[in-house]
Amino acid sequence: MKKLLMIAIAISIFASCKQEEIISDTTDNQIAEVAYSRNEDKGILSFGSAEELQVFIKEHQTTDLLDVAREFAEERRYIPLLLVYNSTAEEAKQLGLTEEELPKVASEDDMLLFLLNENGEIGIEDKIYRIDGDFVYTYTRGSSKDITIFQNKYKEKGIKISRGKTIEFSENLTVYMHNNVQSKEEASLISGRNKGFEYFDNDHRMRAKQFNGYWKFYSSIGAKTTVQEKKRFLWWNWWKNIKGYNRLQTDVNYRVEYVGDKYYYYYQDKAEFHENYANNLEVFFEYSVGFPSAPFKYTPISGKTIHWAHWYGGGAGSKNTVSKTLYY
Repeated sequence: MKKLLMIAIAISIFASCKQEEIISDTTDNQIAEVAYSRNEDKGILSFGSAEELQVFIKEHQTTDLLDVAREFAEERRYIPLLLVYNSTAEEAKQLGLTEEELPKVASEDDMLLFLLNENGEIGIEDKIYRIDGDFVYTYTRGSSKDITIFQNKYKEKGIKISRGKTIEFSENLTVYMHNNVQSKEEASLISGRNKGFEYFDNDHRMRAKQFNGYWKFYSSIGAKTTVQEKKRFLWWNWWKNIKGYNRLQTDVNYRVEYVGDKYYYYYQDKAEFHENYANNLEVFFEYSVGFPSAPFKYTPISGKTIHWAHWYGGGAGSKNTVSKTLYY
């Protein structure tokens, strides 16, 4: 059993399934109240409403999420999936992690990974959302066994579901098959030399990434700049995020699509410059949260993101500054 179990951040809730909450990144400044609980022997971040989740995201949007993830795990609140995906072999052993237990969340969005626990879960109202592989499961607390039943029937081809669709599998479980298809390399978070990387030396690099995704309760579009060091993680060679000087300039156009009852869409531009010294610089162009579903999907249309990183720990022959431009 894992020794570090979360307790959860729980917040009071009121949201009607008949009237969907429309929450994007425009909520006024508020402070989320904090309490603690557990779900099926695992710590889980749990919110009373989509609005409270929105407040929590705003509170942590400019923090170093990996540092906060370590603090939460050390305080035995919960184990953020972001920490799991950035753990060394020794850290993973201390957390009690095994390869079979790790959920597959194919996202470059660090905020999403920070919100999820080591089981890929987050709580809103009386529901738990679990992301793993192609699916986002929404189940009533205490009914996770229905997920196993669904998975067995799906493997036996007893159930048909297409991407972007949701089915009600049982009274306590709905299943959404997401469209966030990424490469196997990104899904497993094992990185090779591709267009998003520039190297300081053989063991240090900048990772430049753009992301967008719809995860039922949460959706986002953005980009990030990260400095990484080559480490050994669990069962494979791993690139671990480390602190560096990160910069990111955006000049992009993207489509915002409302996915509620009255369909509409519009286009949005984002031109900004950001910098920090942290484990990662992540910039949202936009995001939304909602219960039972996030109201907006985001699709990049055109533009570019320019990434710089500075790292000064190398020896002779190591670069101090690298840059990369990614185009949509």
